Amino acid sequence: MAGAVADIVMVQVGVNPEAVRWAVDLVRQGAEEAGRDPDEVETTLYTAMWVSDDVAEARSMTRWAAACAANHIVDVVRNVPDHGMPEALTRLAELRSDHYDYASHLDPSVERSDYPDEVIDDFAFNGPPARIVEMLQALAAVGLDEVAPCYLNGRLEEMEIVGREIIPAVSAVAA
Repeated sequence: MAGAVADIVMVQVGVNPEAVRWAVDLVRQGAEEAGRDPDEVETTLYTAMWVSDDVAEARSMTRWAAACAANHIVDVVRNVPDHGMPEALTRLAELRSDHYDYASHLDPSVERSDYPDEVIDDFAFNGPPARIVEMLQALAAVGLDEVAPCYLNGRLEEMEIVGREIIPAVSAVAA
């Protein structure tokens, strides 16, 4: 539906290229079915980002993204039997241990260690700039137009690193 009526669609399916391709393809399909040019509908990805040379720290600070996504994925799996979601998304439903409390986003004492690292990596940009640039390049290849990262940390130095190291690297590839 979003592709049929919107000019910009924001998806929240993590950063796994298979999941993002699935979402982008659905948006494009909706535009085509409505008689619209799919290239005129922009697709934006909303997800977590933590930039750090310490990958373990970055994963720890972005675990909330997988836990948050699990709430929605579990609801869809339960209520829409023919959802068509790729395994990169549905495996999260199988791993979910409890309902995610959105009020705990900024609570550092809340640890979501029940998600394996590879799952956390599917739902957030995390790690050093070069790693994040690789992740962004993979998403550009599946037709994503824009990324709207959620920092949730107030670390201005992190945003400066994004501006200094990540944006120029991604812009060079796009050009």
